[in-house]
Amino acid sequence: MTASRAPFQCSALRFVALAATLFVATAIGGCATPMNDDASAGIARLAPPATNAIDDRLYRALRLDNGLQVLVISDPAADTAAAALAVDVGSFDEDDDRLGLAHFLEHMLFLGTEKYPDPNEYGEYISARGGARNAYTSLDHTNYFF
Repeated sequence: MTASRAPFQCSALRFVALAATLFVATAIGGCATPMNDDASAGIARLAPPATNAIDDRLYRALRLDNGLQVLVISDPAADTAAAALAVDVGSFDEDDDRLGLAHFLEHMLFLGTEKYPDPNEYGEYISARGGARNAYTSLDHTNYFF
């Protein structure tokens, strides 16, 4: 990554940790205490993002012990939840002899995991609960979301 390239941005808030940026947006509907205390070891609280006075959502910025920075957004009025992971690597980061590698790796993550070994199993799990999941590779980042 070149120094002139800006990392993945979410509104005016920018979180970068090593070569990856993690952005998590969670909408929790009807939760009495949507932003519980950070009792887990290895989680440091960061300054919350600047927000508009009419924005009534709750924001929490955290740094995990592995260096990834997270933004959690709670909207008690929402009836859905979402999460996204943005990795600060895209097509511009590929060498000329490895064109398409970032997009290829994006697809590799949907070929199964230890918990969901069948390539379709994770998608079926999400779909059975009314959700969706996908990913895309951009010039300067790759994004996975559900």
